[in-house]
Amino acid sequence: MSSSDLPSSKYRHAPSSERSSRPDGDVVRTIRGHAGVLSFTRPETANAIDEHVVVAMTEALREWREAREVDHVILDFAHPGGLTYSGTDLRFLAKCASWDFRQAVSFFAAQYRLIDMIRRYDKPVVAFLDGRLLGGAIGLAMAAGHRVVTPQTGFQFPETRVGLAPDSGSAWYLSRLRHRIGVWLVLTGTELTGSDLVWSGLATHIADAEQLETLKENVCNDGPGSLGPPHEVKSGFLESASEEIEHCFSHETVDGIIAALSAGSDWAKEQGKRIAKTCPLSAGVALRQLQTGAILSDHREALRLEYRVLSRLVCTRNFREGMRSVLLDPNTAPEWDPPSFSRVTSNRLAPLFSPPREGELQFADQPA
Repeated sequence: MSSSDLPSSKYRHAPSSERSSRPDGDVVRTIRGHAGVLSFTRPETANAIDEHVVVAMTEALREWREAREVDHVILDFAHPGGLTYSGTDLRFLAKCASWDFRQAVSFFAAQYRLIDMIRRYDKPVVAFLDGRLLGGAIGLAMAAGHRVVTPQTGFQFPETRVGLAPDSGSAWYLSRLRHRIGVWLVLTGTELTGSDLVWSGLATHIADAEQLETLKENVCNDGPGSLGPPHEVKSGFLESASEEIEHCFSHETVDGIIAALSAGSDWAKEQGKRIAKTCPLSAGVALRQLQTGAILSDHREALRLEYRVLSRLVCTRNFREGMRSVLLDPNTAPEWDPPSFSRVTSNRLAPLFSPPREGELQFADQPA
């Protein structure tokens, strides 16, 4: 199914603002100055991304590509006080996996095509980011060429704790961070904030939250050039830890990484304890994804890789266990399969990375 096959959503049109509404949230698209501005809120789900959000954003970008009044696009994930954007809606995925896993696979395909559309969009895209972003929300933001954060902005990849693995393009951009920072983030689920996001390359600009509305207005009227060149900042924490991160997280297996951490500083030992709380298979998959992503030549190849893996992981007992332990019985430890990192062998990983029987993820032709 191509992105043009997505079901159409209905908009209530107004002269400058269009809204796709439902009881638990809104996707809002607005034209301000010369910019098309996209934002969404789903307060009952911590602003999670589901089919509705993907369809509405895809339709808006498709229409704005031809709109003469739109010179550039803003992804607005910055609201007063900061919000949490919790990434892909796990409850939605769990429901799909229980009743019709093909719906989950279709959702992954649509979400990845949206990310590809943003990345390859023929008009500049700027993301304004405040509050906390997880998983798939980061994937949407990272597809933008300009990413403006605040000192309070946080990125986190918690997927390995629920039996999944990071996706939405993370195999591409996290594998290219220096000092193996990407591997550290996906295995430990650590939240990276503020200036460390800029220092690592995950963000391009940083500003105080109080300045964001002025910056948005400038970009709406004058384009992304009003942001100036990418910022150079001092790291709040990351630079001092980067040498130990690179040393410990350069090993080829999760077991090897944990062994190196156990022989390191107190901070390193704490990182090992964080990894020990993850699903062993998911951790092994995440490591393999980044190892593979580092040698891929195209962003689309990374999305195809993640499509192979996530469409399988969402149907596993591990995902059901992860959701049970997080949502239903948080006081009970999940029973992972396999139960230890040492049993996550190449033979166990290989089937998850093989081409799917239903075919590889396909993309609609778009201007580069």
